[in-house]
Amino acid sequence: LKFDYKVRDEIVLDLIVALSPNYVSVPANTFDQNNDSVVLDYLDELTTVVASVNGQSILQKVDQKKTDSLARSADFDLVEGSHYRAIAFDYRTKLGSGGHSVETNYY
Repeated sequence: LKFDYKVRDEIVLDLIVALSPNYVSVPANTFDQNNDSVVLDYLDELTTVVASVNGQSILQKVDQKKTDSLARSADFDLVEGSHYRAIAFDYRTKLGSGGHSVETNYY
């Protein structure tokens, strides 16, 4: 179940319970980043509802460290965004001999 718009609505949570999807994907860029506590409360509720139907939660379009922190705090199962591509690139460039590489695939 993929949402491309703002999902801060009780109806969305009811829909997730009714459909019991395997995956629920929401875009991070639809949340007001200036009100972290309200956003975190909602994201916590969202991930809890998804987990209650044995689904996995996905936060997409994570482009900033601040959004990454929200994703970690809300316990999303999967994340996607340019923030992580930059991290993977940095790790590869800083590896010394004997280090481990990081592979990234783009679909």
